[in-house]
This record gives sequence, C-alpha cells and structure tokens, in this order.
Amino acid sequence: NFVKAAVRARPYALAHAEESLRGNRDVVMAALTTSGFALQFAGPCLRDDRDIVLAAVSQSPDALAFASMRLRQDRALVLEAVKASPSAFEFAAAKLKEDKEIALAAVTRCGFTLKHAADIMRNDAEVVLAAVGNNAVTLQYASDRIRANKE
Repeated sequence: NFVKAAVRARPYALAHAEESLRGNRDVVMAALTTSGFALQFAGPCLRDDRDIVLAAVSQSPDALAFASMRLRQDRALVLEAVKASPSAFEFAAAKLKEDKEIALAAVTRCGFTLKHAADIMRNDAEVVLAAVGNNAVTLQYASDRIRANKE
C-alpha cells in the first residue's frame, strides 16, 4: 500500500491521506511507529482506540493530547504517559489531575507541571514540596494556603 509506506517514512503525510485511510488501523499504526504525534491525523474512532493511543503514547507521550476524552480519563494510560513525559499531565482529564499518584509522577520530574494540577493537589503539601524540590520557582503555582504557611 502506497500510503502505508509513505506514512511509515513520513508520519505527517497521514494528514493528507484520504479520510478513509486516516481511519484505517494498519495505515495509522504504520505512522505511529515513527511518530506518536501522527495520532492527531487519525480518524476519531482510532483516537478512541486504546491500542492505537497506547502505541502513540509509547512513541511520544505528549500525543495524549490527541486521544479521545474517554482515553484521557484512563488512569493507567495517563500514568504511563506522565511517567514517560511529565508534560503529558497537561492533557489528562480533569479528574486525573486530582490523582495524587499521577500528580506526584509529574511534579517530581518537572515541577512546572504543578500549574496543571487540580486545586486539591496545589493545596497538598507533599505534592507542592515535590514540585518545589524539582524547581523552586514552582511555588508560585501552590495554593495561597500553602504559600502562606511558614512551616
């Protein structure tokens, strides 16, 4: 298949493939072997396919941004993406931004991800200390209560 070979060599060619091919599992997987970011050009059904999204996130963790909202709520998938690249935390569903394990996985590797955490995590001393331990400037993203606490 010509398009399959083209997207394997140049994944962003998927953006210009016929719509039916952007929904073809084999064609999309061929693109994802080189760049997970090609997920953005996949059809909506494939952006909601856990195996496809897992392949994309395994290649490029921030490709989580292009997954369906249902999969951005998948705790195991999000945790894997965040452990690989803390910046993926930004694309997690709101309820997972309240998850302490996921928040800690993000902020311990990149303190600045605290700015994407839910308020409850910005008000959690352990999470904030982990973020500040990575980068002191991230204290600015902590809750007022934490920033005013002298202990």
